[in-house]
Amino acid sequence: MGFKVAYSQPKTLLDISAELLSFGKLTGNLTQAKQVTTAFTERLEAITQQYRSKTAIKVFYELWHEPLSTVAAGSWPQIHLDICGAQNVFLNAVNSYPQVSIEQVLKKQPQIIIQPLSINQTDKKGYQWSKWPVIHAVKNNQIIRPDADILHRMTPRVLDELNNLCQQIEIAREFYLKH
Repeated sequence: MGFKVAYSQPKTLLDISAELLSFGKLTGNLTQAKQVTTAFTERLEAITQQYRSKTAIKVFYELWHEPLSTVAAGSWPQIHLDICGAQNVFLNAVNSYPQVSIEQVLKKQPQIIIQPLSINQTDKKGYQWSKWPVIHAVKNNQIIRPDADILHRMTPRVLDELNNLCQQIEIAREFYLKH
């Protein structure tokens, strides 16, 4: 039918830059794509540098609430945690997107719970952490709710939500350093 098909599967944040250049070339907008790519790469580097040497803080990333699922090495959100200086309590799980039990989370005692929710989701449900005040993050009200619609999409605007996530993790980090 004469359609050009482009396959896109970025695995890292820097892959977004390569994709932008590729799409710029395909659409005849290479000059603009280069400008967007340069701005994206510079901003990513600035965010990375800002949080590179921060003290690690233990986090649990709630990918989904039913069944309770998280992320580990090799997952897209793990890239965000690494940049923000967050230590994923399930980093070394068997697969990149494991299901976990509340007992496992209790044992890990995260200092922060990250609960991305979709702004467009009509039923904005997440796990009901208030039932578990023995978890450090719950007891200290350190539950972060980034916008999943932005954070989980491999587009240039991911940096907006990544920056917000890192800032919120930094606020929690400062809280724990004071207490």
